[in-house]
Amino acid sequence: MTNLQQIFDEISELISDRGEEHGNFVDNMQGIADLWSNFLDTPINSTQVCTMLCLVKISRITCGKFNLDDYRDLCGYSLLALALATQDDATKKTPE
Repeated sequence: MTNLQQIFDEISELISDRGEEHGNFVDNMQGIADLWSNFLDTPINSTQVCTMLCLVKISRITCGKFNLDDYRDLCGYSLLALALATQDDATKKTPE
């Protein structure tokens, strides 16, 4: 069985690798928030984007076959949500 520290290290590396591939996560999540807000005609912030991406992973976990990557991604999105929520300007439920 994999120990907890090893899992955290793998998720940290995954987030770092994705950042190199997809750019800064703050900018990426804000870009998604802007697009979703326009599409849904309702304001969504970047923390909510991460939360909704967590829900996507939870759905995949409950509906699909076991896939370790779904759990890693869920943890990763949760960590990104925490990072965004702890920023002073991202603690509001909706953007101004």
